[in-house]
Amino acid sequence: MENSIKNNTFWTKTNIIRLCAYLLVSGTIYKIAFMADVFYDQMQEFMGLSNTQIGLLDTVNSLVAMFGFLIGGVLADKVNIRVLVPLGLFLNAIMGIWLAMSPPFWAMIVIFSALAIGADCLVWSALLKAVGKLGGNQDQGKAFGFFEGGRGIVDTVVAFAALGVYVAVGESMKGLSYSILFYALIDLVLAVAMIFFLKDVKVSKTEESDNSYSWSNIKNILRKKEVWLVAFNVFMVYFVYKGLKYFNPFLKNEFDVPAVIASAYGIINAYFLKFVGGPSGGIIVDKLKNPAKYIKLCFAVLIVLLAVIVGFTYVMPPVMVMVIILLAFATILYSMRGTFWSPMGMIGLKENETGTAFGLGSFIGYAPGVFASIIFGAILDKYEGMVGYRIIFIILVVLSMVGFAVALKLQKRISKINNI
Repeated sequence: MENSIKNNTFWTKTNIIRLCAYLLVSGTIYKIAFMADVFYDQMQEFMGLSNTQIGLLDTVNSLVAMFGFLIGGVLADKVNIRVLVPLGLFLNAIMGIWLAMSPPFWAMIVIFSALAIGADCLVWSALLKAVGKLGGNQDQGKAFGFFEGGRGIVDTVVAFAALGVYVAVGESMKGLSYSILFYALIDLVLAVAMIFFLKDVKVSKTEESDNSYSWSNIKNILRKKEVWLVAFNVFMVYFVYKGLKYFNPFLKNEFDVPAVIASAYGIINAYFLKFVGGPSGGIIVDKLKNPAKYIKLCFAVLIVLLAVIVGFTYVMPPVMVMVIILLAFATILYSMRGTFWSPMGMIGLKENETGTAFGLGSFIGYAPGVFASIIFGAILDKYEGMVGYRIIFIILVVLSMVGFAVALKLQKRISKINNI
């Protein structure tokens, strides 16, 4: 970001307060759309959904999100964050209330589409741009790493609370409905809170001026090879990340882990490990001076771990051995998720172009959400038992190899631009 303060000190009181506000929003607004991370088996049992239907809901949500990212990126460069964030939270709260009423499947498709508009179109790019500003040129790794890690804390607390509601009310459809309402209530409370908190967030004069943003900004972004490399870097990490959802049913179905214990593991795997992986990855990235180098090294480790996991699908290890390996895999992957946006601040973009760049990057980077879950779900429906999971893990190995190559190319481009 050309206009960022070059000697930015990340750990200021203002930065910390704003980062906390941003991670509270990001750590809650996706809870309903990604409820399968915690309640996958319950969605099947009480909502009567198949693996393919759950994958289809995820696909519809991600498809709407893809185009929402493009619109949201432009909105982030033209509309103040204090307008976008509360509006997105309000929309998602309303959709959560509707989902809790056990609507038919066609209504769920509408709900998951609207959830994407609220989170991905209105909120996400604005948050990424705001977090990038906190990091300046020097601390992009810390800004995004602790943003992802902080989301992990919020994710863990909120998800365990929702699971507690489910158990307290009763392990039934009623319990699941109350858990969804719990998520919706948090979105509603945060929407009101952000109206007042974000009123103090100032924007630059260039951002307030409609004339500061034009087609030339978009053309400049489209011409930059580095933007596309960042986008495809995110694409590969996110594709592998979509496989994490299946670690939970893998343990339950192949190792006979009880559903509630599997859900608890799912929360740790999907949320808590963000806190471990995100900040540690961010600190390492800032020391390496090149986030793409870190992601490249992480892909190399993932390839090894995935090869071990594939081998264990032939020779069943003790449950705890498999759990430790899966958690190690997830921790490294979350450190990559916490830093895969860091390169965007190191490729020479202007401040009033970063929102659109994040929007384009998200459009491409999160594209696996459109097809990954439905592909993986269909594989599990067609190939029952260990065979289906083995196929998924082999796909993840191939994706990690391609990701290594993309990260290596991006590393070279960043080094050339920044003379490092």
